[in-house]
Amino acid sequence: MTMLKLIFGVVVPTSATFVVTGGPATAMPDLVATPRPAGGVTPPPVNGAYNTATKEWTLTLAAGDYIVRLDLATWFAGTLPITASSPADFVYFTAGASVAWTDTVAIGRGDPKDPWPPPNLQKLAQLPQASQTWFDTNLGLVAAGLPKAATLWFDEAPPAAL
Repeated sequence: MTMLKLIFGVVVPTSATFVVTGGPATAMPDLVATPRPAGGVTPPPVNGAYNTATKEWTLTLAAGDYIVRLDLATWFAGTLPITASSPADFVYFTAGASVAWTDTVAIGRGDPKDPWPPPNLQKLAQLPQASQTWFDTNLGLVAAGLPKAATLWFDEAPPAAL
C-alpha cells in the first residue's frame, strides 16, 4: 500500500527545476510529475530522483501543466520545502476547485485535514480555462479517492501553528 505524502499542481511558464528538501537519510521513491495531455497526446511522466546524501528530490520540468506527487511505501514525518528555479503557478485543490498562485518557494506537509490558510492574495494567479479544467478534474479525482493527505503553503512562511 502506498501513501500520498505530497501532491500539487504546477504551471511552468518556461523550464524550471524544483527541489524538494526534508526527506530522510534512506532511499526514497521518485517524485512523479504527470503532464497535461496536448493535442490528444499524453506525454510520459517526468521523474525527479531522490538523493540520500542531500535528502532532496530534484525535478526539472519543461513549460507546461503538471500534477506532481510523492507516494510512499514507508511514511516519514516532517515538512517538505519546495524551491523553484523560476516563478511558477502552484495549484492546490480545495473546496471543490483549484486555487493557483505564483511563487518560487512552497512548504508542504502531510496532514489528514486541510488546515492551510488562503495564499497571499497579491500572488493569486488566473489559470487559462483548459488548465483550470484539467487541474479541477484531476486533483479533484485524487481528493475524492484518497483521504485528505498533503497540504501545501505557498506563501512567504508557514502559519505559526506549525
